[in-house]
Amino acid sequence: MDAARAVLLGVGAAAAVAVFWCLVLALCAHASGWRRLADRWPGPAALGDGVTSGLSARIGLFDYSGVIEGRADDLGLSLALMLLFRPFHSAISIPWSEMRIERLAGWSVGTLRLTFPSLPGVRLRIRGRARALVEPYIARGRCGGEGTEA
Repeated sequence: MDAARAVLLGVGAAAAVAVFWCLVLALCAHASGWRRLADRWPGPAALGDGVTSGLSARIGLFDYSGVIEGRADDLGLSLALMLLFRPFHSAISIPWSEMRIERLAGWSVGTLRLTFPSLPGVRLRIRGRARALVEPYIARGRCGGEGTEA
């Protein structure tokens, strides 16, 4: 195989992988509910100071383990994906007043389920460091509602 053909094959393979990756990300964004959250509560292009990286959350059936960057403040919870996972996943900034929070029990102990009355069917489960971002605002009564599920 000559050099030109090898280069063309390499470029073609890289392009195919990139297209496949974008298709996977588009599917995840739409099927999980991230797209609906981003359409309803778009976030800033950059989350600003106080961002925590490596957060984990489950949106719908899709687990975004360790690829979320987040920040919480008096206005709400802002989330964005790390750069490699960001295509089709715009940043989101959800006001506290738009969330209902349940502390999950049983096998999911330590997990919070966030639901959104204005977006039925979309649910976000957070744990670990993502939960630690939200807890102070729950304690201060900033969220729209809280409960516990057995």
